[in-house]
Amino acid sequence: MDLVLQLLFTGIGIGAVYALVALGFVLIFRATNVVNFAQGEFSMVAAYLMVVFAVDLALPYWLSFLLALAGMAILGAVFNLGVYYPLRHRTYLPVIIATIGASILMANGVLALYGPQPQVLEGWFETPGIQLGPVYLDSQYLLIIVVTMILVAFNYWFFEKTMLGKKLQATSQDKEMASLLGISVSTMIMITFIYSAVLGGLAGILVA
Repeated sequence: MDLVLQLLFTGIGIGAVYALVALGFVLIFRATNVVNFAQGEFSMVAAYLMVVFAVDLALPYWLSFLLALAGMAILGAVFNLGVYYPLRHRTYLPVIIATIGASILMANGVLALYGPQPQVLEGWFETPGIQLGPVYLDSQYLLIIVVTMILVAFNYWFFEKTMLGKKLQATSQDKEMASLLGISVSTMIMITFIYSAVLGGLAGILVA
């Protein structure tokens, strides 16, 4: 029973990471009707940006975190302009192939820069975890679970209660009608890619 509880906690923590990646994955799919196969690489790039800022440049951890998220926002915008936008009027297949190509480019680019050896970042907390009865609660997993719950709640509020969220939903449901209503479809898709990249990056940073 103790092992089951421990595995349950660990599974929830790992599942929370996938939930963050999936949020960005679904956002792009709903906005463009295209599966972004580079979403996982967004998480990887964000983790290595943290290595660059926090380890290589020895910047403060909080500043490295903000710079890494800013870098992911820029990457999301570049990805939209360089991969999706030129192919937006094509069928879904060329766009999917383009996202796969971008995924390979990012993965091999980081591999060429840092090699196959894993990079290590310091933990967010001095205390590695707490013992609660038979279950050891790792502080990093606790942070991931809390952040995921907050972001899921934020996404619900954002898409249901804000005008920008409603515009994004309208764009994802019917781009032509949204355009006729005065919504800038290209701007909404750009925001979606940026937000998706930041969410995926946040997942990567938390894991790293």
